[in-house]
Formats: sequence, structure tokens, C-alpha cells
Amino acid sequence: KLVHIKQGEGVGMVATRAQSSQQGLRRSGARLLAVSAALGGLAGHLLPCQRQAAFVPPPLSLADGRSDLEFGRRQTIASIGFAAAFGEVAAVQAEQAWQLKLPRTWRLFEQNQQPPPEVKEPVALIAAGNAEAGGELEVLKTPLTQDPKDPNFKPAKDLIEYFSTPVGQKPTVSMDKAVDAITASLKTQQGQTAFNMLGKIQEQIRQKRRYLLFEFEDSLCTGQVTKGVKGDACTNPEDNSPVPFIDRRHNFVMTVLNEGTAKAPIWYLWFSEITGPMGEWGPLAEAVEEISGSFAVGSGDELEAARTEQLTPDQMKALEEMKSKGVLKALDEGKITREQLEQLKQR
Repeated sequence: KLVHIKQGEGVGMVATRAQSSQQGLRRSGARLLAVSAALGGLAGHLLPCQRQAAFVPPPLSLADGRSDLEFGRRQTIASIGFAAAFGEVAAVQAEQAWQLKLPRTWRLFEQNQQPPPEVKEPVALIAAGNAEAGGELEVLKTPLTQDPKDPNFKPAKDLIEYFSTPVGQKPTVSMDKAVDAITASLKTQQGQTAFNMLGKIQEQIRQKRRYLLFEFEDSLCTGQVTKGVKGDACTNPEDNSPVPFIDRRHNFVMTVLNEGTAKAPIWYLWFSEITGPMGEWGPLAEAVEEISGSFAVGSGDELEAARTEQLTPDQMKALEEMKSKGVLKALDEGKITREQLEQLKQR
């Protein structure tokens, strides 16, 4: 599936909610929202874009049995944009376009529309995963504070300075410093017992925009951490029973965009995060490469050009046939669903 969002339109997917708690999937995007509330290719399917009547924040519940601590793991990332939610409303561009390629074996569990311009708050746009392989995916965007009085102004400023530097020029902020703006407090958050960066930070240029890619492993205790001679123990504070550590490997791809104007900038941090069992990616390796390599944010024209560059001549011919017959327009306008299209093909 090629998940793509057209500029000026809503989230481009018809959501399907799956019962994932039994497989142990953790949607850290929901944890991010819980905290912030208090402060493919063409060979797959081009899913129709639909506009919702109004932005409705997703429910903040612990229905799948996870603790409040687990929901709050991304507190640092959300808090960087906290003050911006109460700033002055400025003129903004149309809703930001973005895309990524979702492997066929991955299921979409949750989707949320981008908030309207006057609502500056973090949002988890999608949550997806492969329960059998233990892989999870989230795509999030969060506003970056520009208030010098805000305690998170410095890390937000580092991110803005790095990513706003034109391609071809050397940023005054290093890659390490930009990544540290995200990871610094994650290393010492409540319940964190281990945090290790993996490999080197990579910079990639996609459609003339900077992206940073990095990976780390961490271990989280959702109960009470007890220090001992043989190492840390995680226990339930009510009955002292053992609680398993959550050990995960993380793949991050992030960028920062100005979604306001040159005179009245509104900066947003965008990132995709893939998580899996600690250790080598193993059976998730191909999916991690496919997802992280396809994540992009930009104008609708930029993303359309990037998609068509990757098509074969036969795929381009098929695309033109779909356009000439009005199929793509019908899908975009919601006049026909993918399921109805498949039924027509069978007939």
C-alpha cells in the first residue's frame, strides 16, 4: 500500500481497527497523545483521500491494559511543542502532504486527521503493525515551540536551525545535537533502565529536504524499578510480583517543516518510528527499509513527482489508463471504494 496524503485534503486511508493487544503491539503514538493532551508503489493500492467534517482527537484510553507510564513514553517529544499550542494563530498553508509505503503484510490499526491550522497540538497520524513479526509503526507530527520562555525552547530551536538550513549549506547545529534534542530526556525518563544508540546517524536528502535517520534500543519497566546486586528488577508495586521489561529496537526518520509563512513561521516536527524486538531486525529488516525509505513530507506536487519517478513504463501506462477512465478521480472523490473497484474488475 502506498499511503499518501494530498495537500489540502484529509488522511488518505480508510481505517481498520484491529484487536492487537493479544499480540502485544504497543502503540506509542497513543502514549504521545495521552501526555500532550495534558499539556504500494502503484503495484499496491493508491488509497482514496477523504475529508472529515471536523477534527476529532482520538480517545485517550487504556483499553488494552497498558499502564499510564507506558502511554507516556514519548512525553519529551510532545513537550517540545507544548507552548506552541497556546500561541497566536498565524496564517498557514494548506494541510501538509506526506506519504510512506506500507508493506502488504502490515495492518493499519488507527488513523487520525491532521488538526486544523488553529489547533496546534501533537497528533499520531497512523498506527500500524505486523503482529506476527512484532513490528509496529507510527507517524506523528508535533508543533515546535518558539517561545524563549518555554523550557523546551532550546531543543526546539536546535531542530529548527538544523532542518531549516538550505541543502548545500552546512547547518550550524550538528546532526548529533539535533538528534539529542529528541533523545536526551528519553534516556532518563521514568521507568527507563537502558538506552543505547545503534550505529551512526545518517542524513538523507529527499525532494530537496533534510531527513535524519537513527536507531536505538531501550528497556522500559512499567512497574517499579528496584536496584539490586544482580541488576534491575521490575515489579508490581501492589504485590511485588515480577513485571516483564519492555525491550525494543527503534528506527526513527525525522524532519522539520515550516507550515506557516516566511514572516509568521509555524514549525512542525514530523517523524516515523518503527519498533521491533530488541536485537537484529531479522524478519522485519525488509519492512524497516521499505517504510523508512519511503517516508516523505512535502508539497503534493513534490510527492507526486517522487512517486512517478519510481514507476516502470508498464506502471506508467496503467496509471495513464486509470486517469483517462476517471478511476483515480472517482477514488479521490470517494465516489468508488477500493473494494468496489475490485468487484468491478472481477466482473
